[in-house]
Amino acid sequence: MIELPSSEATDVLVDWAEASCLFGSQVSISEHELQDALDDAGIEDPDLAVSNIWQEIDLRHYAAGQAYPVRSLQGRLERTQEWHENPAYAFQLLLACQSYYQSIRITRAHWGITAKLFERLSTLALEQYLRGKAINIGTPREGAVPAGFGDCLDYLCQNLREARGAIRLYTSKTKDDGVDVVAWCPFGDGRPSQVIILVQCAAGADWRRKTTEISLGLWREHIDWVTEPLKAFTFPFVCIDDTLWRRLSRETEGVLLDRLRIASMFMAGGDSFSMVQAQLKEWCQEQLARLPWLGK
Repeated sequence: MIELPSSEATDVLVDWAEASCLFGSQVSISEHELQDALDDAGIEDPDLAVSNIWQEIDLRHYAAGQAYPVRSLQGRLERTQEWHENPAYAFQLLLACQSYYQSIRITRAHWGITAKLFERLSTLALEQYLRGKAINIGTPREGAVPAGFGDCLDYLCQNLREARGAIRLYTSKTKDDGVDVVAWCPFGDGRPSQVIILVQCAAGADWRRKTTEISLGLWREHIDWVTEPLKAFTFPFVCIDDTLWRRLSRETEGVLLDRLRIASMFMAGGDSFSMVQAQLKEWCQEQLARLPWLGK
């Protein structure tokens, strides 16, 4: 199993149990093995901690369905998929774990690559959710999306059939004004008045501070929307607590996509996601070699 993280929060311990089961050499981990590891780490009530882990794993499994790679059985946890069969979940789980373990912490020099990969994953998840289209405009921009913010707005308006705003409220140093992905559900007639979502993607441990980064008021000046956009927020952690989930949704003033929802959307995408799947697998492979396993 992986070393215990310093936090005793249930969601963190569930990530620890998930990672130990999903990435370990054993297909399953017994309840007694988890209890012993918790006891050795000085957890005050290992039995209660294991009970809480089991309960949340059941809730996660219910929320994510086939996208969830672990299941709880009587007396043990068992992985139902190999990590490389579900790279969207594995990637996000390791992203969460890198905030718990120094050995797999992403350095500042390499964080941009990781954050961009999460943006690509979120872009595909939003496309699948809307059965529509999505463009990743987070900096640094890629592919056909222009690097400059003004040119990027022109590119968006051309694709969305919207008009530019009358007032210029950005400078040459403006990056993306909090929006990493723009997703929409077109009717096919080439006209505006459609569902549009502006998305903020937060891959790091400080994700809670980013829920309010999108200003619709500011984006109304950038683009003269025919129909007001919605907002969305993606993050690679899991929030099962109903009260916190509702609070996060209120803070965001939009749609939440956590690890479970993103993985569910990604699995439904099939072969069209093969390029990003390969990138996720490569990233995970590098991180797995650095996980702090007990006994090493």
